[in-house]
Amino acid sequence: MKLSISNMNKTLTTAGLTILMAVGLQAQAKLALAKVSENTVSINMENTMPVAGLQFTVNGSSNLALNNVKNSGRTQSGNWQVHQNQVNDSTINVVIINSGIADIPAGEGAIAEFTITDNGSTSSSRVTLNKVVVADQFAQKVAVEISNIEWTSAIAQAQEKEFTLEQNYPNPFNPSTTITIRLPLTKRISLRVYDILGREVHTLINDEEYTAGSHQVFWDGRNSLGVPVGSGTYFYRLEFGNFSKSMKMMLVK
Repeated sequence: MKLSISNMNKTLTTAGLTILMAVGLQAQAKLALAKVSENTVSINMENTMPVAGLQFTVNGSSNLALNNVKNSGRTQSGNWQVHQNQVNDSTINVVIINSGIADIPAGEGAIAEFTITDNGSTSSSRVTLNKVVVADQFAQKVAVEISNIEWTSAIAQAQEKEFTLEQNYPNPFNPSTTITIRLPLTKRISLRVYDILGREVHTLINDEEYTAGSHQVFWDGRNSLGVPVGSGTYFYRLEFGNFSKSMKMMLVK
């Protein structure tokens, strides 16, 4: 089967069917990604006119492997074919075309789905649609509205809950206090103190690796220049990966 795409007046040719896609028409279709299970993402289309064919690229974040694009819902019958070119683990080029002369009628629902495998290397996962071309029954390109998806992995959510930033002790304090943090795994972390206006006062830990377990960090009530700070409300924030947690403390002199 021959597939070809030209840059201008984008022409898609497959199984003897040629679709001339003119530019600049009003949007008449919406493509949306939806995570329907832990390992499956659905591609849904809402269209107000018949659609003769589609072409798009699916991109996943670096922690995801995308595979097994197949028909779903509205393309499971009527000679609809889903062709995929696996560029790499996280990128797939997809063409959805009919080997006959049928169109996808106006309506809403799934047109394809694919599987995802998460290697757990990042906390946030993302899948996007790019280079989207949709042709109507008159062989013209349709402007498309796209909705992508992003989510936090279950592993990352569990890890986030296990990170503990405890209330400093004593609180209120003068002149010093101790902050306890508990880590479920070895991680590079940062711990900083801010004033009530959000200005950084002192960096207690600067992107350093700490082992799993409990750690106590001492603050002597001084700023980064070693000068004692005044009475008032301060915040300390623990940062680890894409997560952060903050607590409030009071210095009273």
